[in-house]
Amino acid sequence: MKIAVIDTGFVKGHSQIDYSRVVEVNIRDEFAEEDVIGHGTAIISLYQKKFPDAYIYSFKVFNEFETRIELLIEALEYIYHNLDVDLINFSIGVHTNHEKLEELCEKLVKKNVVLIAAFDNNGYLSFPASYNSVIGVSNSELITNINEYIYVEDSPINILGYSKAQVVDWLNDKKEVVGNSFILPYIAQHIFKSNDKKNTIQSKLKNNAKKVISFKENMGIVEFLEKRKKFLNNVKKVVLFPVNKEVINLLDNQINLPFTVQGIYDYRFSRRLNKNFSEISYKDTDSFMITSITRLDWKSDFDTFILGHIDNFIMHLKQNIFEEIIDKCLFYKKNLIIFDEVSIDKYRKRFNENGCFIYTPNLSKDISLNLFGELWYNSVPTICVGGTSSKQGKFSLQMKLRNEFINLGYNIGQIGTEPNSELLGFDYAYPNGYGTSKIFSDSEDIMFINQLVHSLQDRELIIIGTQSNLVPFSQEHINLIPLLPRNIIIGSQSDVMILCINPSDDIEYIRKTIAYVESFHDVFVLGLVLFPLIKRVDSISGEYIEKKLSYYELKKTAILIREQIHKPVYINGFDIKDLVQECISFFSGRSK
Repeated sequence: MKIAVIDTGFVKGHSQIDYSRVVEVNIRDEFAEEDVIGHGTAIISLYQKKFPDAYIYSFKVFNEFETRIELLIEALEYIYHNLDVDLINFSIGVHTNHEKLEELCEKLVKKNVVLIAAFDNNGYLSFPASYNSVIGVSNSELITNINEYIYVEDSPINILGYSKAQVVDWLNDKKEVVGNSFILPYIAQHIFKSNDKKNTIQSKLKNNAKKVISFKENMGIVEFLEKRKKFLNNVKKVVLFPVNKEVINLLDNQINLPFTVQGIYDYRFSRRLNKNFSEISYKDTDSFMITSITRLDWKSDFDTFILGHIDNFIMHLKQNIFEEIIDKCLFYKKNLIIFDEVSIDKYRKRFNENGCFIYTPNLSKDISLNLFGELWYNSVPTICVGGTSSKQGKFSLQMKLRNEFINLGYNIGQIGTEPNSELLGFDYAYPNGYGTSKIFSDSEDIMFINQLVHSLQDRELIIIGTQSNLVPFSQEHINLIPLLPRNIIIGSQSDVMILCINPSDDIEYIRKTIAYVESFHDVFVLGLVLFPLIKRVDSISGEYIEKKLSYYELKKTAILIREQIHKPVYINGFDIKDLVQECISFFSGRSK
């Protein structure tokens, strides 16, 4: 048997190593010296104990405690072209995927070489351990015997092994160590010392495992969202009902819609009826008359009915408007998009039989969480849009940033927390605002967001946003503590925050929010974006009052805030180009 160990090399003159069966391979002169760390010596010693007749090729790719991706690639290229080995052992890995590294792993597997790699000990999902062609090994506290392991199906993590300390040979002595790489020789033993000649490596590992965990029954979140989203390609002509925030967002951003809007409808008792949509929008939009839903011609040529959030009191009227719309869509063969959190499973078959579809952006509890708490490293520059309150234009700001960056030629990845995000061209919708309940734990939210961000690693920039405020105004009720925004920032591993603020915000609260973001999350607050409305509740009447400030008033307010906070302040709707240039300058400076 022949084994290639890619590690820190080995120390010469060690009493526990049979040097007649170890070959040193120097891929660069700078690595000609012997092991000064001890890690590679320990791994080679373990392999010689497990496979005393094996020949081991030792590749040193570490300089002190650092390695580089090109060194891994050079080692694999040398093996591929010059050696005939049975096993390659990676004690190390990198946090970002590299096509050349993955391609070499796949080519070696085609030569019947077994590749086994340790995942990052700190919890990041690393490469090459994450590749399908490699047996990736992590650990679990459930395993208390070093010779046992858990086999995992449908996960980048294939093996969960021993998590406790073991004593190994180290330079000129012995040392107690903990780490995934020290499990690898034990897993290799299960593969190569099995008498089973008929089964595949995966079958051998599965048969010898103490326990098998399978995620085959449920889809991962990226697969789930991609499958759900494909129906939207069939949407060409839509009608919208009722008039609310999500519907207004769609109409305000028609330039981003891949379909045309045929009409806008509202409740038959709405005060908006017979008004032009431009009267309730802050944007210059196409002219649409708001019409009663009772006047909708279901025989007209629209193909999709978009049903926005329905107010609770409407849902409890004797007339079941939701079921009525379902029946109409089925009868007239119209697609149905629903923003409210309702179960659509019982309707899906009937829509399919009618040649149409029913879609909701809301998530399913059946989504597979198959990474055991380990997270992907985000290497793409990421902007998070947060705020000091709800209703301050965070989503519209994300749309403006999106359009401006795309106009400049950037390849953007985007995740939205509004239910209409995918309709507006975002890669994924992860709704967690009004009308959605929290179905995942905080740790699940973090991991799901992290997986979505990982799927966008081929982009030049990622934009994501949060809902509501970031710092609690009080701690009197759990609903007042903004946990979801925290989870989004952590899961996305954002680099910068663009903080939306109100003209009436307390300066100390803005300072507190910035301090929280930059200390707890280690995310730099690049700038503040001032919302153009001032909102207050009349102390006498209790009436909620909104007033749009003039540009002069906004500019004056922005200057006052900038002088106190010492951060640039931009005005939403006016300074977007300047904000985008500030983002470009920040990331360009960081990459130098």
